[in-house]
Amino acid sequence: MPDRPRDAVLAHLSQYFAPARVRDSFYQLNANVTAYFRYSKEHLGNEYFFGVVKRHIEEFQPNSTSVLFICGESENVLVLPVTTLASMYDGVDPSPDGQWKGVIAAKDDKWVFRISHKGQYDITLFLNRYDLLLGSLGLVSSIPVPTFLGARNRPLTVQPGRSERLDQGASLPERLLNATKDFRHPRQLEQTVQQALTALGLESQALGRAGETDVLITRPFRAIVECKSSGAKAIHQLNFARIKRHMAEQRAKHVAVIGTSFARAVARLDFRHFV
Repeated sequence: MPDRPRDAVLAHLSQYFAPARVRDSFYQLNANVTAYFRYSKEHLGNEYFFGVVKRHIEEFQPNSTSVLFICGESENVLVLPVTTLASMYDGVDPSPDGQWKGVIAAKDDKWVFRISHKGQYDITLFLNRYDLLLGSLGLVSSIPVPTFLGARNRPLTVQPGRSERLDQGASLPERLLNATKDFRHPRQLEQTVQQALTALGLESQALGRAGETDVLITRPFRAIVECKSSGAKAIHQLNFARIKRHMAEQRAKHVAVIGTSFARAVARLDFRHFV
């Protein structure tokens, strides 16, 4: 069984291609088709943060390369040909690190791509459209055009670099509370939770790899811990299908979800009805 969403997507593509890794995140599917994988965990409000290195794309053949934006799960893949993506970023300079930054958000059965200082596009028609990988070969009858939904009045919030860290001089409870509010650094919460579990005498591992649970308690019992950092006052929804899958993968009988606060409707839920 694939251990992360990209592996699941590659397994699916292997039915039609012979994927070969040529560079980190780049796979040659055949002599004429290249796939560039980007992954993001889910953030509050069904948002996914991405960065695409413009220089790396230009080193391949742009007209035969597509970017596969994996949004949390292998079932949510937005397939955007590089030529389409470039048209969306037309007039927008890359960030200082050479990346085109963007946020993909899912709302009301629609998928929207938001670009800072420009606007947002409806890209729903690109969801799981693996056939678009063959667009450069002329084997696709028509390639969808993203619908421009208008400009945004404020710049997007994008994740800062990993060099930013919470104040390690604070006490463990203070660092744990601060980490639940710092949605820009989800790994920080996972690591702090693991430290807190150790302080309580539990053996645990901070996993946090794509497609896996955040923290796994191994002794004296086996349980998964889902960490929810958020810039909002409360968590309003939980992905129970994903929690159930993580429990099965880790052979865990127990689950805990950690966040700064939970909306009343979520707090009242009985997990046993879902997992």
